[in-house]
Amino acid sequence: LLLGAGLTAFALRTGRAEWAFPLIGFLGGLLPFMMLNRPPARVFMGDVGSMAIGGMMGLVVADIGLYSSWTGVSNQALAWTGLAVLSVVMVIELVPVPLQILSVKLRKKRLFPMTPIHHAFQKAGWPESKIVTMFFVIQALGVGVGFWLITLATG
Repeated sequence: LLLGAGLTAFALRTGRAEWAFPLIGFLGGLLPFMMLNRPPARVFMGDVGSMAIGGMMGLVVADIGLYSSWTGVSNQALAWTGLAVLSVVMVIELVPVPLQILSVKLRKKRLFPMTPIHHAFQKAGWPESKIVTMFFVIQALGVGVGFWLITLATG
């Protein structure tokens, strides 16, 4: 939810308002799931849902980042940095997977106990609530810093 809200604000700030309504609708659709999934969870999403959400967020980041003229953005590098910081948890979850695969294929050794990385924390004995809280705080900071950077970039 935080990433989607941050991307909505980012899209509006960079002149990509066409993403605002699909993102708001998408986030509205996630709210019932979030309510039903709080402990004790009564509904589980699984890979089908989580991959669709990740795909949607990735599509928005790619479209805004790669295919935007970014009207009103005076500092492109700062805007790119803001988009990367905004996507921090998505990157933290995605990047270790191919690194792990490469390491196993090339070196026959794992880099991480498990991937995606939240499973490594579970394997280390962290309770789910601590992992969720940690990722929530990191994402909240990422959204705040990312939006601050894009605000600087747009003047």
